[in-house]
This record gives sequence, C-alpha cells and structure tokens, in this order.
Amino acid sequence: MLVSHFIVLQFGYMILSSGQTMDPAPVVRNQTAVNGSFVILPCSFPGEEIVGVCWYRTDKKSQQGHCDREYVLLHRDNNTSTTFQDAAYQNRVSLKDGPQGGDVSLLLRNVKYSDSGSYECQVFYKVIEGNEQKTVCVNNLTVKNPDGRNITAEDINRKYSDLPVALYFTTVCIVIIIVLVYIIYMLQKKTEEEKEILPV
Repeated sequence: MLVSHFIVLQFGYMILSSGQTMDPAPVVRNQTAVNGSFVILPCSFPGEEIVGVCWYRTDKKSQQGHCDREYVLLHRDNNTSTTFQDAAYQNRVSLKDGPQGGDVSLLLRNVKYSDSGSYECQVFYKVIEGNEQKTVCVNNLTVKNPDGRNITAEDINRKYSDLPVALYFTTVCIVIIIVLVYIIYMLQKKTEEEKEILPV
C-alpha cells in the first residue's frame, strides 16, 4: 500500500514539475454595442510579462483562429502592427490602456453592424524557456440599433437595397425630362425637313 501511494505521489510530482498543468478555460463574455458608438471588450492577464497581444475574429472562415493574418489587432514590441490587419478594423481599434499591468482590453470605435461576432484574445508572455502563448478571453459582440433592437439580416439588406423615396422620384423625373427633350428635338427636325421639301 505504501509503495502504491509513493508511486502516485511521484507521478503527480513529475507532472507538476514538467509544467503539464491544466490551464483554466478562457473567460467568455457577452457584450452589446450600439451602431455608430464605441465599445470596450474587456480582457486581462495579470502577473506575467506580456510581450504581445492579438485579437482576432473566431467566426471568420478566412482567419481560422490564427494571428498571422487578417487579425483585428496585433500589438508586439510596443507597437501595433497593421501589415496583415483586417482592413475592416484599420484605424478603429486599439488597446484600451496598453498591455502594462495585464490590461489587454480592446477598444473598438465607430461600431458597425458587421462587427457583430466572436472575438478572441491571445497573449504572448515570457517564461524561463522563452515565450508562451495563451487564449485568455472570448467576447461575443452583438451590435444593436439605437432603439435597442438587435440587428438582423433584414436590417442589413434593407440598408443597402432600398432606395429612398426622394431618389426614386428624382430618377423618374430625370427620365421623363430626357424623353420630352428627345421628342421635341425629333419634332423640330421633322418640321425642318418638311420645309426643305416644299417648293419655294
């Protein structure tokens, strides 16, 4: 019995000493924002020396959950990289306070309907052997209308497909004017041709 207990304790010590401990699951939050406003997606990773922060969309097929391209924000070497940043987020995102103190929250300005989705934050931090990376939080963002309604596919389609009534009537009036001008021109031309045919 003592031998079996000793083997179990030794095995547990080997796992702990090799660093194969269970990492806690990422913190998941649900956020809402109003179209045209700004929103902060909170995230923190205190107690470690952070060397890089990457925010990306997990619901975009082209990204596949990596920070090597089409990321929302990539901060490393005390600079924000835009080389492979998703063009939809350029000049609209930044870290709320910088990674100092473990605050890696994302500030998103001029929120758009298309910003609705799942955002994941990966942190790169120093360890004895080099650098490690870890997903520390996930924020599910829902963008709403100013009246508080959730944005639906119909809202987005209506925004781009429906013409304003004033523009519709303006287009109709322009077409009518063009037709009238053409008719008057043809009548005048026909009258001149008839005058030329008549004997003097």
